[in-house]
Amino acid sequence: MMRAYLAQSKIELLRTFRNRKSIFFTLLMPIIFYFIMSQNGAEKMGGVEWKAYFLISMTAYGLMGSSIFNLSLRLVQERTQGWSHQLKITPLPPSTYFAAKVSVQLLVNLGQIVVMFLVGHFANSVELTAGQWIGAGFWLLLGSVPFLAIGTLLGTMDKVETAQIVNQIVTLGLSFLGGIFYPMSLFPEWLRKFGELTPSYLMGNGAWNILGNQPVDWGGVAILAIYFVLFTGLASYILQKKEVSS
Repeated sequence: MMRAYLAQSKIELLRTFRNRKSIFFTLLMPIIFYFIMSQNGAEKMGGVEWKAYFLISMTAYGLMGSSIFNLSLRLVQERTQGWSHQLKITPLPPSTYFAAKVSVQLLVNLGQIVVMFLVGHFANSVELTAGQWIGAGFWLLLGSVPFLAIGTLLGTMDKVETAQIVNQIVTLGLSFLGGIFYPMSLFPEWLRKFGELTPSYLMGNGAWNILGNQPVDWGGVAILAIYFVLFTGLASYILQKKEVSS
């Protein structure tokens, strides 16, 4: 079992780094946005230095895009190409196949966090304590988990082209509503209340709080967990329905 898991994980990791489009949109683009927007002259946001605040924003944006894009498109491609049916006649259990995908994406997410933090520190002079770096990084990694579930849910779609369009709409929509591109304080009150419930805001806000030496938002952790269970359960239900109908 472990050997099969490691072999599948290696395959998934190689496929991820061979996808140049994915690397550009989920890593290079957030870095470019970060340097453009972090030079706008703002001093602080919510008690946090702007270049540190927006570093969290763009790291969160990259994690959202990577988690949704990589998982959903790969799942749609493999299912439409018949790989999911072939998997049933191989010794590889479906649970091991899926666990490899998720764990590799989490590893990729961790790598994205490290790269973005290194860029922020060495190229833009972001200064944080060791505890803030580690705490914010861990929170962002934790906050990316519900987006893996969203990627799995979008992976139930029947066409790659449709999944690509929906991916962009979902990622950009959650980024705007969650205050990733623009601080939530600039929103009208009714939109701010709605945005504060989005997984994108909860992922960013937990890390912003850590940078501002605020207490851990345990309520946010609970809501993120609910999102994960909800999206995972919905994806499982849809896939079961598809298997029965096919």
